[in-house]
Amino acid sequence: MKKIFSISGKVIKGKDKGKQLGYPTANIKLPKSHQIESGVYAVKVEVGDKILNGAAFIRPQSRPQSQILEVHLFDFSGNLYGKELKVDFFKKLREARKFKNDKQLMAQIGKDCKLARQFLKSM
Repeated sequence: MKKIFSISGKVIKGKDKGKQLGYPTANIKLPKSHQIESGVYAVKVEVGDKILNGAAFIRPQSRPQSQILEVHLFDFSGNLYGKELKVDFFKKLREARKFKNDKQLMAQIGKDCKLARQFLKSM
């Protein structure tokens, strides 16, 4: 499967919402020159000498500012703050949308991760 595009960037501190929901993310601020369609994607991420599978979320832009890329790496634990990551996007899984509460959001993230794992495993 051919990748859609790639982004590299340094991991920054986020609001820890993903961690609170059980899906910690590595957050990367995208330069204004790299504006990408918001949504959820199946990704492979280069972390040092390892390549890990994950699911990425690009927030919709509400103001004219840089977008934030949030990447949840499957089966990974560790501190990535300040590290450079290369994220390869392979498939858009769904559009971004709002949820009524954290319970609904957590259920959808679980479905997104399952879909991303299945897609990346089939590659």
